[in-house]
Amino acid sequence: MSYQVAAEEEAIARSKAGAADPTFASQVVQLTRATRDHPEIRVGSSVRGAVDLLILAQQLSTLRGASATSRQVGLDAALTALSGRIQLFDSASVSPEEVITELYDKIMDPVPESESGDRDTGGSSETGKA
Repeated sequence: MSYQVAAEEEAIARSKAGAADPTFASQVVQLTRATRDHPEIRVGSSVRGAVDLLILAQQLSTLRGASATSRQVGLDAALTALSGRIQLFDSASVSPEEVITELYDKIMDPVPESESGDRDTGGSSETGKA
């Protein structure tokens, strides 16, 4: 059995999560799909990871009073939703959290610190928990 095409995954994620921002939802699906091609990852995440990431980002944004698309909210949601859904190769030289952070920074196009006002480069959440 294979994965759906990107457009189908995006439609599934948006319908299940009720994501209001289509650009963010598209990026989340790209991020989730990228876990399937990363050289350190043996098994990547299914579309369920994208659904959970979108739901978590919405909930964290409410709790923190920040945008779901802000770097720290989105990254914490990604770490929580995806790091446990991927399986690295035994020979991997990085942790699941490092891989998710790498992919997040590559795909999500975070807003520069001077524009976001809430970017935390100190890593307030290494485990991705709220």
